Amino acid sequence: MMNNRLPKQRSRAESKHSWTILLLLFGILLISCEEYPEIDLVNYEDQTAGDTPLITSIDPPIGSAFAAYTIVTISGQNFSPDSGGNRVYFSGVQAQVQSESVTEIIVDAPDITGDDLVINIVVDGALEISSSPYSLANLSLEYGGFGNAEKSRCIAMDSDENLYAMLDDRTVVKVTASGERINYGTTSAFPSANEMRVGPGGALYIQRTSQRIIYRIPPGGGDALEFITFPETVGGQSVRLTSFDFDEHGNIYAGGIGGGLVTANTSGNSYGNDQYLDGEKIKSIRVFDNFVYVGCEDGVWKNEIVSDTGSVGPSELVFDWATAGEFADSDLKSITFSVDGDMLIGTANTATTTLDPILVLYSNGSFEPLYPGQLLLPADHIVWGNGAYVYVNRANRDSELRRIIRVNLLKSGAPYFGRGL
Repeated sequence: MMNNRLPKQRSRAESKHSWTILLLLFGILLISCEEYPEIDLVNYEDQTAGDTPLITSIDPPIGSAFAAYTIVTISGQNFSPDSGGNRVYFSGVQAQVQSESVTEIIVDAPDITGDDLVINIVVDGALEISSSPYSLANLSLEYGGFGNAEKSRCIAMDSDENLYAMLDDRTVVKVTASGERINYGTTSAFPSANEMRVGPGGALYIQRTSQRIIYRIPPGGGDALEFITFPETVGGQSVRLTSFDFDEHGNIYAGGIGGGLVTANTSGNSYGNDQYLDGEKIKSIRVFDNFVYVGCEDGVWKNEIVSDTGSVGPSELVFDWATAGEFADSDLKSITFSVDGDMLIGTANTATTTLDPILVLYSNGSFEPLYPGQLLLPADHIVWGNGAYVYVNRANRDSELRRIIRVNLLKSGAPYFGRGL
């Protein structure tokens, strides 16, 4: 049987009751709305384009700033003049604001590194965020994976940015540019060395400590064998070498705590130059701009190279160590040059740990610490790579501090002629 019943209809009483409930709910809603404070909504039509913050320049520029070190100045328009009115982020990491005005914000670079960072500025009351690409690099870092038990006697660098370190167990380790460590050679004939350079043919040349012999590890590695023996005495002094370097012709200039400056030329002859025989103790030698620079206990001197067979002119004082300010109490250990002539001088000081280890001597005679407060003593050897990095042998007595450090100088070094021969 079919169900012919129609759907149930509401009575008049039910309908009236429903309308009453709706009216009560609407009244409650109106009363509730009256209890909220007025909201000052932003009228976008009232905003002008000039209210948007704009970055016009950043100093230092991209590629020139260090994380957690550099002070960055951001210039532009429509920043907040109020203290705390601007917030600056480097790819999400907030920077500490030093000062702020409508046209300039100065911040401390935060501890973040990268070549593709973005600076964002959030200004109170502004509708938009101002952005600009930026980069922050590491100022320095430990390099080569050397641990507490490994003490590096000396270091060298080849033209492919491979680092070589002679360790106190008579081994030579090669650290490739990609970070791979290779057992490269041995120094079975001697336990320690003061200087090491890559020289002609890609061989590794090593100066035995306080001796008159330079040894050579052939390209590809192996044991160090005698290469050059300098005269036993020069000017009545026993030849005891500490450092050496190559010139563009392949001549070797060496010196130490006896015998002054000596030369070994490409003809196989070695001889003294009758220079630095008045008690000077030579600590470091570097060839730059047709001069042999000689770092001594009392300062830095230079001798002009006057022939392609290694003859040199008289010595000239470049920098009196007594005038080095707080550095005068430290020992000069190593010298090298930037491509534009700035001299880096590595130092050591066993009486304190608070001084800076590297002094920068500019061509106008002024000087200052390299990156004050950022590096630790000592800087027994400083070797510039093939780009912006300087490698520092920190042969500290404290095994916790004994490391090789790579430091970013943001510019290239002067050529090491031995690498290209």
